[in-house]
Amino acid sequence: MKRTVFQLCGLLKPYKKNILIIVLCLIMSAIFSLLLPLITSSILDDGFVAGNRPLLMKLVLMMLLLNLLTVVLDLIREKVRISMQSQLNFTLSKKAVEHLFKIELKYFGEKNHSQIFSTISTDINSICQIADHSLFFAFTQIFTICGGIIGLFILNYKLAILVVFLIPIKYIITSFIAKKNQAIMQDFIKANEGYAKWFGDTFTGIRDIKLFNLQNKKSKEFDFKKSDEIIQSQKFNFINIYSNAVDRILIQIMISCIYILGGIQIFALETTLGNIMAFITYSVYVTSPITAIINVKQHLYKVFPSFMRFNDFMSLKEDEHGKNLSIQNYDIVFDNVSFAYEKEKWVFKNISFKIPQNSRVAIIGHNGSGKTTILNLLLRLYSANDGSIFISGHNINDIEIGSYRSLFSVVSQEVYLFNDTIRNNICLYKEYSTEKINEVIKLCGLSDMVKEKSLDYIIGDKGLLLSGGQRQKLSLARAILHDAPIFILDEATSNTDSMSESFIITKVLASLKNKTIITISHNHSYLSENDLILFLDKGEIVAYGAYDELLNSNTKFKEFIEDN
Repeated sequence: MKRTVFQLCGLLKPYKKNILIIVLCLIMSAIFSLLLPLITSSILDDGFVAGNRPLLMKLVLMMLLLNLLTVVLDLIREKVRISMQSQLNFTLSKKAVEHLFKIELKYFGEKNHSQIFSTISTDINSICQIADHSLFFAFTQIFTICGGIIGLFILNYKLAILVVFLIPIKYIITSFIAKKNQAIMQDFIKANEGYAKWFGDTFTGIRDIKLFNLQNKKSKEFDFKKSDEIIQSQKFNFINIYSNAVDRILIQIMISCIYILGGIQIFALETTLGNIMAFITYSVYVTSPITAIINVKQHLYKVFPSFMRFNDFMSLKEDEHGKNLSIQNYDIVFDNVSFAYEKEKWVFKNISFKIPQNSRVAIIGHNGSGKTTILNLLLRLYSANDGSIFISGHNINDIEIGSYRSLFSVVSQEVYLFNDTIRNNICLYKEYSTEKINEVIKLCGLSDMVKEKSLDYIIGDKGLLLSGGQRQKLSLARAILHDAPIFILDEATSNTDSMSESFIITKVLASLKNKTIITISHNHSYLSENDLILFLDKGEIVAYGAYDELLNSNTKFKEFIEDN
């Protein structure tokens, strides 16, 4: 716990000046607050009772000035604190987003995007509570308590003993409520995570939910998930209400006792009305901060789980960065590579093959045979469990990640387009000549669409304002414009009609000179166009070679072609 506290405090190191200003403002406000009861006492006894009008006016003006100064100090303090808290939130959010760009892709397969966003946002907001007003206020209240106790004993040591006796009683009750609050908070966080996960899963599959009329089932799931979250939220809010109610009752009991005992002393001329009123104010100064101070622990307990979870997130393995190495050729070698998405559930084990530079290679096989996984490993979206992958004789993990991925142009089955213009989706925010852009547009069969809509047409979220074929061609255009030495098509023609597919295979790919082309496709009509065929079955390489050679010599390959 101590280590976690030090780590949390470490987040505030860049804001030392802000913290110094906040603490100074709080201490000065506390000093002014300690002076106010004494002034109030003097106003009552020396002003009203004694009938000293000039002194009364001076004391009232002094009280007004102290209150105005306190308000100004509070405004300065809050402005500095809110600025610090906002900067901390931005810094943590930026770290999280930059880390998301770098972590391995499998993390995004384990959680949906809504759950990731909800968890990170909740954790960051919780962590930023270390810069909350209540924490700084609680720490400076120790100064107020000490000053208040001194004031109590100076004014009336007999009544002071009563107040000191009530302090441990309030401490025990407040600590009990704080522990309850902590347990309820944990349950609320779990319920909130569960609802966020359900929400993300549900509306990612909204199309299928509509098609299969699953609205009623999902509505019942919503009732269960949201009700659980609301129940925990209600418990959390109610415990805070109970805490405030108990706090008010204890203070009122204390004030009532002071009124009774103080009244007896006034009647006996042992003290004055002003002293009693000042004593009551100091009593509140001493007892009220106890709740705030105890709640610091509770406050930190709420922050700890979020801070530890955020640290766990930030420690997730990132893509290996590598270093700048000279790439002499683009020969690709898989050497005894094994991979499993889940422990011991191997997609393939110890596979080896070579893709020569400037060759056209088709990877085929049944669903689940490992075709796309090979591409994911080659693109360093996942890391092999065993074995190595080489390009130009270098282990791909040793090559700087940015320069390595620039070796590839990729067209996937699941096309992702940005909610931006056609131009930016093709150029990907890089500068290309208009002549080069128009050349690629014509090559990919997008001329008519661009004439109709223009390059500055915004295509909508994920390209929803375009047809499936247009989105696929747009993805193909940006891959060609990228002009990388290795071209990958992962089911790239799945959303196009037969004429468009033929156009892509016979014309577009034929235009890619001096490039390594790797394709995955369930349409085997164009397999003979490739130099090499890699045939996978249940994670094993069944055949690897030229089309005619495999057709004549490999029975499994021949049967696969005939069946498909």
